[in-house]
Amino acid sequence: MPRVFAWVAGCEIFLLAATFVLGLTATNPGDVRRHVGLALFTSLLACLMHAAALTYTAVVGKLVHQAVALAALDHAPFHATKNVKRRVTSLIGVGILPIAVVVGTGAWRLSGTAGQRWHLLAAGAACVVSAVVFYRQYDLLSQAAGILADVMKTYERSRTRPAIRPSAQGGKPPPGMTAAAHSPESSPDSLIAGEPQDVAG
Repeated sequence: MPRVFAWVAGCEIFLLAATFVLGLTATNPGDVRRHVGLALFTSLLACLMHAAALTYTAVVGKLVHQAVALAALDHAPFHATKNVKRRVTSLIGVGILPIAVVVGTGAWRLSGTAGQRWHLLAAGAACVVSAVVFYRQYDLLSQAAGILADVMKTYERSRTRPAIRPSAQGGKPPPGMTAAAHSPESSPDSLIAGEPQDVAG
């Protein structure tokens, strides 16, 4: 997931820069229409990327929580994933706000109001802020992926851990097992060999 996110983020930054340049060089209604269409597509892609980042961190948090609960592991990784999700959520607001301002000032400019300067400033700020936000989100998604990988390795080791033999408990029967069932005479090998069993009553 982090690699896919990084690739799509690179495409998004390129589209943002292309939209900015196309808006600067637009000289006829056809160029303006292409600029608006590309701007809308780029804005929707940015929102989709933020949603994907939030969804990924939420799923990782649930998987880590289940593994910790089932294997009785340390809760530190779960709290770490919650912190990652919280930081990703805060970055979503930082990344969406400039996009919304660009769309708003662009609509203001298309309405005939002289707002080109504000639109250009907002577009330039959106390019810079989006690049920083996507870089930080990529770093956080990489952290989440690393936490999940470590927890799943620990979980698998806990599942493949050998069971405790009765002899390791000092000859005492495990909880829930009677002394007769725990005795050597009641073992499956003795039953197959036909050794006599003491039957009470």
